[in-house]
Parts: sequence; C-alpha cells; structure tokens
Amino acid sequence: MITSHYDGKSGIRKHILEMTHMENQLRSMDMEISDGFLVHLIMRSLGLNYDPFKINYNTQKEKWTIQELISHSVEEEERQRAEKQKIKDQLNLTNAFDKGKKVYQGESSNKNSEPEGK
Repeated sequence: MITSHYDGKSGIRKHILEMTHMENQLRSMDMEISDGFLVHLIMRSLGLNYDPFKINYNTQKEKWTIQELISHSVEEEERQRAEKQKIKDQLNLTNAFDKGKKVYQGESSNKNSEPEGK
C-alpha cells in the first residue's frame, strides 16, 4: 500500500478504490488505518502531474473524506484530460495550417531548379 503508485491510465477513481480495498483488508486483520492517513497515502501515490492538486489540498484547513477525495480527484483528472486535448487540438490546427500553405506563382519550392523551357 505504501509503495503503490497511480499509473495515470486506469482512472483515478479505480486507483483510490483499490487503495481503499487494501485498507479494508488490513482492517479485517485488526490493522486499522485512519481515513486521514489513508488520504495521505493516496495523495502520496499520485504522480508529479498532480503536484498542484496536492499543494491545493495541503493549503486547506479542512481535510477531505475518501468520498471528497474521489470527487475532487476525478474533477482534476478530467481537467487534466481537457487540457491535454486542448493542446492536441492546437497542435493539429497548427499542423493543418502549415500543410495548407500554398506556393504562390513565381515562387519555387526547389530554388536550384532551372526555369522551364530552357
């Protein structure tokens, strides 16, 4: 549980639920973990792209429950996906614009070519 890391592919909700499941297994063996410590372990398991999210959490006076953590984490995951899609769309638009450039009459794409007819 301590060495668990979020892979960024399976979905953050699934990751948190898996960590909660591990906590429940420990509880059944009389090794109870507080919700606050579980939230800490989950936050610690998140990757570098969640650093601003973690900083935001740590600056708040209020501590989250597992349900609140799931809710906020899913929102952050969706925000990051939207940001990645926005960047992809901008790159696609730029690439489409570059491909759409036309060579105007009088310009040659090959400057070393000789004029036609000679």
